[in-house]
Amino acid sequence: MSWEFSEDLTSPILSPTFAPQDAGEIGLRPKLLCDYTGQEKAKNNLEKIQKKIKSQPAPQMSAEQCFQEGEKYYYAKGVTKDYAQAVEGYRKAAGQNHAAGMFSLGWCYEFGQGVSKDYLAAMDWYTKASDRGHSQAPFRIARCYENGNGGPKNDAKAVEWYRDSADR
Repeated sequence: MSWEFSEDLTSPILSPTFAPQDAGEIGLRPKLLCDYTGQEKAKNNLEKIQKKIKSQPAPQMSAEQCFQEGEKYYYAKGVTKDYAQAVEGYRKAAGQNHAAGMFSLGWCYEFGQGVSKDYLAAMDWYTKASDRGHSQAPFRIARCYENGNGGPKNDAKAVEWYRDSADR
């Protein structure tokens, strides 16, 4: 069997003389790039590419990807439920102005899931989510005012937020 390489010398192309039964004999693997005479250039080129890939920073996750990462851990979608990991995903999303990430972070603070219960932090995150148009945030703010969570009980403010919630 013989090997040919593409113009950039990174990927082997099997010659027409290759037969499927040869695959078992040679154990096709990436190392074959340098196993045959004259392929040192291909090996060096591949090493340069691998080095370049490793030196590049990992791409930043989008706000939606961060939020979905949080959801994955909150609802145990293919992983073990882990509220602390969920909070990290929501925090990263909220840091990128993701309204649902802000709302979910508020929820975690209100109910002490993955973080210590903190009604003031919950109200802060719900307010930020509401300012960015999240439809459920005004309702949670109203509930906090109605129950006195995050400050003194305030029925007038609760009604105001319930109305805002209904208008959305």
